[in-house]
Amino acid sequence: SESGSVKVPHSVRIVGERGAVLKVATTSDAAGKLDPALHIKNADHTLIWGLEIQPMTTDKGGTAILIDNSKHVVIAKNNIMGHQFSIMFEQGDHSRLLKNEIVTTSDGTLGIAKHGIVVINGDHVHIVGNKVSNSFFGKGLPSFTTQLTTVSRSWSSFEKLF
Repeated sequence: SESGSVKVPHSVRIVGERGAVLKVATTSDAAGKLDPALHIKNADHTLIWGLEIQPMTTDKGGTAILIDNSKHVVIAKNNIMGHQFSIMFEQGDHSRLLKNEIVTTSDGTLGIAKHGIVVINGDHVHIVGNKVSNSFFGKGLPSFTTQLTTVSRSWSSFEKLF
């Protein structure tokens, strides 16, 4: 268990053993302010694999994973449950998001401010085989699975989120 954000300021490999659960106390915000459980900042070539990431006490966590100015990051085979923003990319060029299962928070007070995967700015981000449910981008659908998606040069208003 962790009481708040864990900043990862350099390249690491976080590989969960079977049944590994990371429970974090982060907060959600209807205005969209980010409070990440794992903040991957300036940490090229980081790997996050095989974790379950959940809010500490309720189905209302902030941001599960924030990739911030980090290239060649791989986020794969994780279960991310109960967060307002599950995986956010800002300057995450040449990264990969593979076979994650994402269920955003069921908190109705957040309205449409619930997202599974968001690439704010990045070149060649590959998003493949992820199952996403309960998110605004999946609204009207009980869930969806991503096929091969490559995002290149999106807009950036990231600084306003902090």
